[in-house]
Amino acid sequence: MKIAVTLFWIIIVALLLGLFSLNVGQTVNIDLLFTELEKVNLVAVIYVSVLAGFLLGLTFWLVRLIKGKKEEARLRKTIKRLNEEMASMNNTNVMAEQPRLENPAATEGESGENT
Repeated sequence: MKIAVTLFWIIIVALLLGLFSLNVGQTVNIDLLFTELEKVNLVAVIYVSVLAGFLLGLTFWLVRLIKGKKEEARLRKTIKRLNEEMASMNNTNVMAEQPRLENPAATEGESGENT
């Protein structure tokens, strides 16, 4: 849902910047490393800069999200393994604590409780 809302706002901002670029006649010269662009619309430069920043931020967010999901899956697997180990340890402890009687009827007769 958050992504849909974010995309909605991006479209709104893009439309507003598009309208500004049609109405504003300001131009700038852009000097890149190996190229120089002359008379570029200022609003177009702002629009491209905002879009590039958003795409870069989205990329970092997706990488962090994917790493988080992998970490969560790894931790869940570790927790499951440890829970199984604890359950097996508890079962062996319960079995060791219970007295083992070979023949319960024979022990009653020996104690003299039967009359």
